[in-house]
Amino acid sequence: MNACAACGVKLFFPSEFALVGLSTGEEKNAWTTVEDVARFVPYILQNVPVEQLKNQKLRIEGDRKSFNEFVSIWERKHRVKLDVKYRPISELHKRISQDPSDHEAAIGREMFSGRAAEGPISSSLFLGWNPKSLEKAI
Repeated sequence: MNACAACGVKLFFPSEFALVGLSTGEEKNAWTTVEDVARFVPYILQNVPVEQLKNQKLRIEGDRKSFNEFVSIWERKHRVKLDVKYRPISELHKRISQDPSDHEAAIGREMFSGRAAEGPISSSLFLGWNPKSLEKAI
């Protein structure tokens, strides 16, 4: 990777780019690795009676941290200082009102509003559930 960076290749690490947070960055978000989701779903389908799952929302959560906590963990773990800028979440509301199919804005609004981390999580359905923490994942 050092040779790539020396040649000017962008490595797509946040340290090479400014990060943009919406709102204050203090709202909690649910962080879950793809691997944890891939373990959770088959386990539930194989071990939980269908009657118990019918018409239920399953919330899978590995860790609950804010955007600012993510930035702090990244900086500490990778020994870098990130350039973080904040913009109002109203920008996402405006994008969605202009284009209801703007999924990027809709997902961002849920994440940065804190709504993605609301409600009960379904981890009790998975005996011994031990998802990766955000710190381990990044």
